[in-house]
Amino acid sequence: ANERTIDVTVATRRQFLLHNAVLEDVFDTDVAIQHPLLVKTLQANKNSQMSSITATIQQEQNIIIRDTQSTALLVNGIAGSGKTSVVLQRIAYLLYRYRDNLVSSDMLLLTPNTLFTNYINQVLPSLGEKSPLQMTFAQLLTTFINKSIPFESDTSHVQDLANKLDDWVLTAADFKNITLNDVTIFSQADIKQFFEQTSKAMSLTKRITALSSILTAEIESRIEQASKDGKVQAELSDLTDSQQEKIFGRLISPSSDLAVQKATKRMLLWRNRKLLKQIDQKAWLNISQIIKSVLNTHQINDLDYTFTRLKLLDLAQKNLRFVIIDEIQDYSLDQILFLLTAFPKAHWTLVGDQFQSILESSHPLTFNNLMGLFESHHIAVTQRNLYTSYRSSGAITKAFIKHGSPNLIDKVNTIQIGGKEPELIENQDFESLLINLKSEIKQLDNGELSAIITSDLHLAQAIHDQIKQTVLGTTAEKLPASGIIVLPLTLAKGLEFDNVIIADVNSKYYLDTAFSRASRTLII
Repeated sequence: ANERTIDVTVATRRQFLLHNAVLEDVFDTDVAIQHPLLVKTLQANKNSQMSSITATIQQEQNIIIRDTQSTALLVNGIAGSGKTSVVLQRIAYLLYRYRDNLVSSDMLLLTPNTLFTNYINQVLPSLGEKSPLQMTFAQLLTTFINKSIPFESDTSHVQDLANKLDDWVLTAADFKNITLNDVTIFSQADIKQFFEQTSKAMSLTKRITALSSILTAEIESRIEQASKDGKVQAELSDLTDSQQEKIFGRLISPSSDLAVQKATKRMLLWRNRKLLKQIDQKAWLNISQIIKSVLNTHQINDLDYTFTRLKLLDLAQKNLRFVIIDEIQDYSLDQILFLLTAFPKAHWTLVGDQFQSILESSHPLTFNNLMGLFESHHIAVTQRNLYTSYRSSGAITKAFIKHGSPNLIDKVNTIQIGGKEPELIENQDFESLLINLKSEIKQLDNGELSAIITSDLHLAQAIHDQIKQTVLGTTAEKLPASGIIVLPLTLAKGLEFDNVIIADVNSKYYLDTAFSRASRTLII
């Protein structure tokens, strides 16, 4: 103060809770609490133990939020441990930290579903930052494919393709004829001959890039020769005024032989613009046939196709700086390998719960395998664990830990101890299910947000058709503030509700994932 240093001792940190200029509460805490649920919990439990636990949570999360040293950061957190909050605050922190040379489009957030994407879009502006690029993995794939293609196979083989493509030898069948106005300019055999001019010492991707340059140079050479032909030059005079405007941007009257030749060349380049675009976009490469040859199969998978196109056409986005993936446990190693190939210069934040995968696979992702894949690409992974649950009641937390990760039971801290035990209701058929659902719905608080979670979309639609006061999750653009939403488990990932009714527990259910969506009441 006044250019003097004054030594002080901080005896207490006191946080004031204000709403619309009204002081609602005051409590002491070791760190500034930013998460609204933590604030609410601390209000209701003002004791030294609660303060120390809250401080610990904040410190764990802040280490993750402010980590700028790790090229890949893996956050393994149980349900309700603040993973989503960490993701949002980390995005805001990175955009602020690198605000002089980072814009929101330099960052990609991959979300589990569109409902979650819309939820993020509502929250991020409140943190003072623009939203980064956001999409699901399926939506990301479509950005690498330039046309609609029917895919027959559900099984991907990206790791196999990655191992074989670089050294694969193309045949004439791996090319497509290059045509212009139904006239073949280069046949498959022609392209194969040009391909043989490229160095066999190069990877297949580099040979394809070199081949594209050879084909372009061949067309430009033909155009150069044709532009000197008097018969072709005479076609300039046949151009209408509108055609001249399209080609040259103005009307022309070349007065010398050189000017005529240059104008003729420009006219020919314009006429061949679609041909040159075909060559530049490598539309002459038969991606499907290459995959069939490499994998010795007759069926194509969408991920295999997109990866092969990404790799052979060199479509990697080297300017993307940060990739943040939520619910990483629901990805396959093939999907992650695709991402590593697509964004080779990115820094990674991978957030999930290794015990809550809903990926239908005989070989579900393990975090050890995930880390091994990154390290095989010379990317060191830093892992941080979040084992404190403060969203769900103690009874619900105990239930989802028991069904998902029982070996963590001694490591998990629960802030909201106690609570109502989950309720089990048996139904003989769909009619009795509807009767019980309607009975339970009557007891729910209309001011709270409740969810009826199903194992599939078909049942969610059937329940919505019979219980009209519900909102169908597949048609909702965003979560309502209150009321009852019906949605399949795949759409409920990453979301939280005051009350949850699991409509159809069965052998296909991922119980821990479904249970952990509830914070207060769980009915099964």
